[in-house]
Amino acid sequence: SNSDSALSENELITLYEAGKFTTEKYTVYADELFVVYARISDYAGNTLYIGSNGIIVDTTGSENQITLTSDEPNANGYYNSDVNVAVEVDEEVVSGQAYSGIKTVDYAVEKDGVKTQEGNLFTFDISNPTQKQLVNEWTGSITVDPTINNSCDTVVYVKTVDNAGNERTESAALDIDVTAPTIRITYDDTANVNAEEGYFTSRTATVVITERIHHFDADAATNGITINAVDANGKAIENAYTISDWTTAERKTADAATHTATIKFNKDANYTFAISYTDNADNKNTEPDVTGQTVPYEFTVDTTKPTGSVTVEANTWDKLLEVLTFGLYKNSTAKVSATADDDTSPVVIEYYKTSNATVMTEKELDAVTDWTAFENSALEQNGVSPDEQFVVYLKITDYAGNYIYINSDGYIVEKSESKIVLTPEEANEKGIYGLEYENGINAVSYTHLTLPT
Repeated sequence: SNSDSALSENELITLYEAGKFTTEKYTVYADELFVVYARISDYAGNTLYIGSNGIIVDTTGSENQITLTSDEPNANGYYNSDVNVAVEVDEEVVSGQAYSGIKTVDYAVEKDGVKTQEGNLFTFDISNPTQKQLVNEWTGSITVDPTINNSCDTVVYVKTVDNAGNERTESAALDIDVTAPTIRITYDDTANVNAEEGYFTSRTATVVITERIHHFDADAATNGITINAVDANGKAIENAYTISDWTTAERKTADAATHTATIKFNKDANYTFAISYTDNADNKNTEPDVTGQTVPYEFTVDTTKPTGSVTVEANTWDKLLEVLTFGLYKNSTAKVSATADDDTSPVVIEYYKTSNATVMTEKELDAVTDWTAFENSALEQNGVSPDEQFVVYLKITDYAGNYIYINSDGYIVEKSESKIVLTPEEANEKGIYGLEYENGINAVSYTHLTLPT
């Protein structure tokens, strides 16, 4: 019988009288639930009916009956947090077909082939159950811990065993990445010895992102670099820098792979630099490492000398002269002014005033140590007073240490009036000067004429 309730003795007698009992062997087929009843009688006519417990023959197991459904990954198919895996076990019972029911459901999680999590999800523990107590459907879930399963090769295994001993295992592969990318920035630069901090004559940045190889997005890395380049007036400098392609190097572990690019700051400009990066698993970078780097985010590249001029009264010069002349004069204070300009950097104007009538070379001016700041100086405020012969040299230096020399021509300021002294020849013994007639003119003869200054 395949009834799920025991037959009474009267029901068994009726079945016997109907010829349902047999003395022949009886074959039980697969996937069948049944109870065996026997009729025992002796020659004296005594009769006994006995029956077994319910028996299930289940040979099909749990084929195609485990369904694993993971949380939705990101757009790239990766996870960076807990992953919940829904588990559904179903023996898919066909009407009229026997089943033994689910006995156990167990799981395991492996990272790179090493077991990291395991446990029992369900155990059927009813002894001598009725057919209705058998379980043919079960649902539950597993939470995969990303901190111990941080790998592209994470696999969830679920194994079910039914009460007949049939086993079935299903698996689900997960790509988990909870490691934030790191960024290291270093600089290779040159600067003049007298440059202010943050002012360079050349600069190249090397950016190294540490990130799992197939989670690296080169376009995102490049687009995450933000550079502004402007001149001294805030006007944008076009094509001021170049960013190379990224080169990748494998390391001992997947998360230690490096991706490197260089940034060349090619043009004179005031730069601001920033970088951020989010990998394919949606992990954002940690704070960039700029240890040991000078002014990594705001700096200036300036290779060009400034320009300027020096003016004495109405006369202006804008270069270092090769020859000095002293053909400029004034009989009162001479006003001196100076201008300077630089396309990129601030500038400082210094002056050196001398009476030296020989023009100084650039090398000689480099050796001068007593330069004076021109702005608000006595020379700017008061000019040059009488009586003085002078030349003004300017040294105009930008913050990057680029400089030029400019000088005025020779200049004389003289306010004193000229005096005339007449010295005649010696008088005779009577104190009378002799007279000479030259060209019919009676004149006093003088030995010399002195015109003091």
